[in-house]
Amino acid sequence: MHRPGGPRLQHPGPRGHPRGRAAPVRGPPGARRDLRVGRGPAGRLDHFLDETRREAVAAALDSGRAGRGRTFFIGSGARVGDYVVHPAISVDSSAYAELNALPYDEIDGVPLTTSLAHGIVVELLRIATHALLAARPPRSISPIDDDVPNDAIRRSANHLVYSAALIAGERLGQGLFDAFEGLSSTPYEGRVGSGTVVMAREGHPRISVDVQLRSAVSVRERRQFRKLLEMTRPGLHLLIDGQRIYGLGSVQPLAHDEPDDSDNDIFRFTLLEQGSWQMAYNRNPLLRVSGGHPQLPRPRMSTSLFIDAMRRVFDEVSDHDIRGIWMLAQSAAQQARGALLVVTTAAAEEARRLAPQALSIRPQQLSPDVLDAVTRIDGAVLLTPDGVCHAVGVILDGVATGAGDPSRGSRYNSAVRYTEASTAPCLTVIVSEDGMIDVYPELAPRVRPEDGE
Repeated sequence: MHRPGGPRLQHPGPRGHPRGRAAPVRGPPGARRDLRVGRGPAGRLDHFLDETRREAVAAALDSGRAGRGRTFFIGSGARVGDYVVHPAISVDSSAYAELNALPYDEIDGVPLTTSLAHGIVVELLRIATHALLAARPPRSISPIDDDVPNDAIRRSANHLVYSAALIAGERLGQGLFDAFEGLSSTPYEGRVGSGTVVMAREGHPRISVDVQLRSAVSVRERRQFRKLLEMTRPGLHLLIDGQRIYGLGSVQPLAHDEPDDSDNDIFRFTLLEQGSWQMAYNRNPLLRVSGGHPQLPRPRMSTSLFIDAMRRVFDEVSDHDIRGIWMLAQSAAQQARGALLVVTTAAAEEARRLAPQALSIRPQQLSPDVLDAVTRIDGAVLLTPDGVCHAVGVILDGVATGAGDPSRGSRYNSAVRYTEASTAPCLTVIVSEDGMIDVYPELAPRVRPEDGE
């Protein structure tokens, strides 16, 4: 695909390569460009021989019995004695294909990191090749550095964000990952940052600019970046091109005559809470970073999993009541500011006990509009399993346990502490600013009798 006036983009094939096809892995953005520039004929020949061997090894593995349902990735070769050894990694094809990924895998001949998982595979293969070259005979994947996994994940996330900048048309976006790390951890007058940053080239037909900066601001200017973020609101986002902030505006809805991929070069970065942010394209989350740790975006909770959790915690809850709680959770997920719903059989007693640190109300069902109003203040909403609300703005108590997650925010960890300390059946529904819904306790999926051995 070639966008007029823009770089040449290459759509990826199926993300899970079918058996019988080679599945070569290219290095991070810029790697192939380095191979092509400044090499003599002998160097180029070595490179093409290496790539040919990688494709042949992948094809051989694909065609074997072990290749069924697997996708193979082959690293560059290293000479060990009389042999050239290529490291290989295989993944489950169906699981890999389900991961969200960038819409293109190549731009102007430069390979892109299409997902965090893809980037990690590339990094591990690179490390393995270096280990083969460094050790005689090779002793391990990393004879020098014990922090390989964390470094590989962070480099992969960095390459993924840079790949998004390349698709958006910015060639100098190498520092964008660090810019968002700084932005998410920088308060403004004591307030934690929240809001959405849209990355698209200036003049993009889908971008409506409401406020145009006369002089663009570099995303590396952390304090200015954070100050400008303070002006964002739902529907009014900060606009960047991958290197500079050029205004505030919004993404226009897709017109009837526009192709479905007209926003494949538009990316959204959402500031979730202190030190936490997420990157998405076309509403598909690609990357989440919490406390400096990149991770795959959490999958949205399905209705069936929520129903199963409610039934396992509350013995006599009806399907009608479960649907009511689920509708409240979905309503809260649309508000872009998060919420905490505490569902407990002891809601009436807890409303009285926590009265000094809660607003006790006359028991009533909450409509989505009322829920929107009561979740504008800090604190949880206290409900019985039939959806009757007994208190709002509840500041939860509870003893600290080892069940929390330091990479998650205070809302999640306060829910964990309260639920762990509760003596009555209790399920907390945590809705984050990005619309993700979690429940605690996190119950393992049920195993059907016919699935057991």
